[in-house]
Amino acid sequence: MKSHSLIAMLLLPLGLLAQETPEKSVRIITRDATTPAGEPRVALIMGVSEVGSPIFGSLPGIKQDLGRMKATLEAAQFEVHVVTEPTLVEAHKAIDDFGDRLLATKGVGLFYFSGHGGEYNGANYLIPKGARITKPVDVMQEAIAAKRVIGRMEGQGTRVNIIFLDCCRNDLTKSAGGPGLAVMQAQGTFIGFATASEMTAAASMNGSPYTTALCKFMTQPGLSISDMHTRVTSEVKTVTRAAGAEQTPFMNSGLSDLFYFMPGAADLPPPGAMPPVMPAGGGIAPVDVKISAFQLAPGVEMKFVHCDSGSFYLGSPNDEAGHGDDEAAGFVRLTKEFWIAQTECTQAQWQAVMGSNPSEFKGPNQPMNNVSYNDAMNFCLRMNAAVKPKDGWRVSLPTEAQWEYACRAGTQSAFSFDASWADLWMHGNYADKSYTQFTHGDKTHSDGVGNSTAAVATYRPNAWGLYDMHGNVWEWCVHPYYKQQVVGDDPWGTANVASMNRVMRGGSWMTTYDKCRSASRSPGPAETRRNSIGFRVVLVKG
Repeated sequence: MKSHSLIAMLLLPLGLLAQETPEKSVRIITRDATTPAGEPRVALIMGVSEVGSPIFGSLPGIKQDLGRMKATLEAAQFEVHVVTEPTLVEAHKAIDDFGDRLLATKGVGLFYFSGHGGEYNGANYLIPKGARITKPVDVMQEAIAAKRVIGRMEGQGTRVNIIFLDCCRNDLTKSAGGPGLAVMQAQGTFIGFATASEMTAAASMNGSPYTTALCKFMTQPGLSISDMHTRVTSEVKTVTRAAGAEQTPFMNSGLSDLFYFMPGAADLPPPGAMPPVMPAGGGIAPVDVKISAFQLAPGVEMKFVHCDSGSFYLGSPNDEAGHGDDEAAGFVRLTKEFWIAQTECTQAQWQAVMGSNPSEFKGPNQPMNNVSYNDAMNFCLRMNAAVKPKDGWRVSLPTEAQWEYACRAGTQSAFSFDASWADLWMHGNYADKSYTQFTHGDKTHSDGVGNSTAAVATYRPNAWGLYDMHGNVWEWCVHPYYKQQVVGDDPWGTANVASMNRVMRGGSWMTTYDKCRSASRSPGPAETRRNSIGFRVVLVKG
């Protein structure tokens, strides 16, 4: 049986936008919330409140964290093993025994750790009781390597592995007193923490807000683990923002199986609500999204999906299949909400605004193609004049960070649906077996279209309800192409130089699967027109 690892993840919460356009609340429903009958569930939960070192402060709320987590997991039918205040030797034995237990039972495995965490040379460590760490290099011998936990869970024949790390509170990384846990990349896994890399997590006498929120939402029936963690993230952000230090849980995802702590009926929209944007069984975790629409002409509207402010890792790890040398990963914070078009700009939408159609592949629901960056920017100007967005909002092309943030929809895997391209044919239009020009193309699967663009929304959306983020047409972004991506807060670039190449994202109907990854980038002159290039727009403030 295929094994999956899942480490507590983040699907960033989506909020509301006050504007005078029709709003429709959409629920993406994928499949019934069922769990295989009698499937064994085994959990190891571990906490260290007193390391016994002046470098690491006391965490008196750990006892409360462990108690709440134990009760919650037992209610979810887990066999729970609790280890408190373990030394390194005791922790290693408990983890090894846990791996043996998973090998014997299969089913579902869950590991939870609450305490201090740190990073050294890109590897993450959990700090046990009695760790004698006086300089950063000591962590390699004195702490629990996170990769040991993952290694003892993978390959045991389990259906799903889950790891929650409520760590990086008093920090240890490249120097004592530095930031907390580093980003962890792993093919085919979901990886995440209570907070983003190089950030600290809140704690109190009553336990952490992250564990508190986990225990609250894990007991709600019918929530997939991704949907559950979306609600956890929203609650943690709200609680910590009120305390003056906002904390955002972070993830790296690659899970293909759905998992429910509590099977049952989830809260659904009232009868008569807008239908699902994706058919049942689609394989994407359900997420509540907010959609607004502009009427461009009779029978022609452009729908936008709301994206809240948040943080993620832009780019890809060096070991990701297809990684390019212009994709170096970096931490990005988007401090402002925005709205992004649910689909690529269609020819019907373009004609309603521009009155012409230069596309090579024709059809009202086909994406615009054969349009340059300059053409797309002109469309934005014309649409702003036509629809007159309220309250300071305007139509624009997305920044690279906005585009990738929306494409990933809370994931950090190569694709928004998984780390592997094997299911890309269900999610996008790319160089499949009908397109034989590329010797390294997909010779096995067919996306059902052939050698042309596909009508928008033909394939499955990502978890935020956005279509065709992988393939169909390359999509222009607003700023120049920089080989070294700009990261940090609201990255844009140093100058809007007309002579510089612009950047395109997402791949197209004629590109191989590696070019359709979430992190893939392609430069091109602003005047370039091809039948593989289109765009989608965003609504931004300012």
